[in-house]
Amino acid sequence: MWVARMNFKVIILSILIILSIFTLLFEFPINGYLSPGNNGPYGMSKVFSELGNSSKTTMIYLVLTPSYNASYLYSYVEDGNTLILAGNLTFLNDLLSKMNVSMLLTTGIYVNYTSFYQIPENVVAYYHGISMVFPSPHPILGGIPLVKSGHYALISQERLGKGKLIVFSTPDFFMNKYVNAGYQNLDFLKQQIGRSSIAINSPQPLIIYIRAYLEGI
Repeated sequence: MWVARMNFKVIILSILIILSIFTLLFEFPINGYLSPGNNGPYGMSKVFSELGNSSKTTMIYLVLTPSYNASYLYSYVEDGNTLILAGNLTFLNDLLSKMNVSMLLTTGIYVNYTSFYQIPENVVAYYHGISMVFPSPHPILGGIPLVKSGHYALISQERLGKGKLIVFSTPDFFMNKYVNAGYQNLDFLKQQIGRSSIAINSPQPLIIYIRAYLEGI
């Protein structure tokens, strides 16, 4: 009888722990910058829900913290995959340098005084009839320009082995605020890469990614 009571208590305690974990997952604030679980204007839940976890041949990698994956990422592209990079100016340039590719972001921000809602830092560009907004972009040097505004490359690409590396001039291109702003940022991504797998190197708690995954099941 005593053993049965102990087993019952263990079962009840286990259930309470599991319920507490799920409560924490779904009550935890997920308002981080470019977090895949952030449904607010500064998250990237829209891109994540549309393109996430669908293929192993294309990857969007946001370099928002120092990255130590240069060798892996280079090999990933060389093997025939497509890698899209965007991120913090310093961290992204450091990664591109370690990957020994020709592309580099300039330090200055490109402004256009005829752009998005008269906010010159939000540059509007076009690609085969698709209009996109690039918030505070750093023009790209090197590579083959894919999308330009005037003489400035906002998206460039480079072939590495069997694959392709694509660099974006601003990570905010993927932000909900701009994906839902009446421009076709998401349509451009779908046209270029179809359904893609997203990897995000972002200074967010692991719990955010677990919650985003569970909500997508």
